[in-house]
This record gives sequence, structure tokens and C-alpha cells, in this order.
Amino acid sequence: MQNWKIGIGIVIGLIAATGSRDARAYTISSAVTDGCHELITSEALRRVRADLALPPIEPSEDELALIEDLQFNPDDDMRDVAAVTLLLGVRDNDLKGRAADDLSYLAQVHADPATQDEHCLRDLAHDEPGGSQAAIAACRAYIEQRVEEALDGLDQAGVPDASSRTVLEVHLATRGGVEAPLPRYYLRMGQALHALEDGFSHSYRTADGKAVR
Repeated sequence: MQNWKIGIGIVIGLIAATGSRDARAYTISSAVTDGCHELITSEALRRVRADLALPPIEPSEDELALIEDLQFNPDDDMRDVAAVTLLLGVRDNDLKGRAADDLSYLAQVHADPATQDEHCLRDLAHDEPGGSQAAIAACRAYIEQRVEEALDGLDQAGVPDASSRTVLEVHLATRGGVEAPLPRYYLRMGQALHALEDGFSHSYRTADGKAVR
């Protein structure tokens, strides 16, 4: 378990460093937007894998078909089940099972006051005074909840359990909407990381990027 707590710290530390760069508007990969979330998350996983010798999860025939039908193109070293699940998780906060070009639906997703904590944004109750602090607290609570759910996907040795699965609705390029059983650890970590990454683009921070102002 200790190794994976360290692994989470490495990912968060990497995103903290990335968040201090000039780029502030994080987007998912689509026909009209760059894949900032995917880029940052892929680099985070690379570093964790290098530091902890974290093995990939090789895809079954069905999983390979899903990977080949994604609406985005993972890097060559991100095409195993673990990496793809992490990337699908980080995209899910913005998509909720829909196509990346379904703009009318996605506008409703992004404006939903019940899910603003997934993006480190205010909901309808977060007026000043105190609204900024409340919004950040809600975002932090969301991240902590998803990390706790991710840790439920570890085996007794503290390693991600490939057999511990949860279903995610995913929109594929050819087949459209499908329900995919994905490794719980990587899926929930991806959702947590999306909120953490958005916390850099949706808030004013100190010069080193480590604290919200």
C-alpha cells in the first residue's frame, strides 16, 4: 500500500509542476481541441511507471478492439488497458459517455451545477464572501473521494488489481456508446486527476503554482 501512496504523490507532484507553466486552459483531445489532459496524464503515468516499475495490463481481444476504436489516439506506450483506462477516466469528467463532438449535450454537462466540483469550479451556492474557499473545498473533497475509491481497486499486496472492474460508458469512434468494464484503480484515479489538473487552469495560484490564492 505504501508504494501506491507514493505513486499518487508522484502524480500529484508532477501535475503541480506542470500547472506552473504558461499553459492554463486544459482541454481533452477532440477534432477541434488539443489533448492537454491526456498529455499531462500520460507523462504522469510514465514517471510513476519508471519510478515504481509499474507493469502495464495487456489487453484481451475485446479490449484491443476498444483501444483501436477510441475517439482519441493514445501514444504508443499508452495503449495498454491500464493506461487507456486512466486516460478514459481523465476524459470522463468532460464527456460523461458522449462523443467529444456532441457539443449540444456537452454544453449541458459542463454547465451542470451538480458536477462543478469535478472541474474545480463554483456551483450555484458558491457566492462571495466565502465562495472561493467553498469551491476549492468541494473540489478537494471530490478528489479525495475518487482516490479512496481508486484504492479499493488494489489487491492485498497494494498493487492495482486488474480483475477489480467498474463499468464506464464510453463513446467509440465506430461503435458509438458502449459500456466498458475497466480497472477500478485507474478509472477512479483518472477522474481524480482531471479535477486536480482543472484546479490549475480554473484558479489563481501563487507564482510556484503550489497554492491557490
